[in-house]
Amino acid sequence: MQVDVQVKLPEGTTARQVICIIKTKHLKVMVKGCAEPILDGELHERVKCDDSFWNVEDNEFLNINLEKMEEKIWKTVMAGDDEIDPKSVDQTKQMDEFDLET
Repeated sequence: MQVDVQVKLPEGTTARQVICIIKTKHLKVMVKGCAEPILDGELHERVKCDDSFWNVEDNEFLNINLEKMEEKIWKTVMAGDDEIDPKSVDQTKQMDEFDLET
């Protein structure tokens, strides 16, 4: 089971410019030449680092696929972000049936 995260990148960013560090409980995304990280924080749950991966889409978005350590619905991706009620998620739907925000 996995969590997919999509991050907006500065226009024209290539994969070679992206630094994406995935740790068991931490995610950090930086773009070479930018002073501040785009994303840097503790994950709400643990992930399998070796089974997680990322790619750049259309030099515009960073897609991150985090492989969950445990099969359960996360309340949020990053600790401290707004949480959802896992009971409100329609678990009969496929991932691609949800809107982008979900």
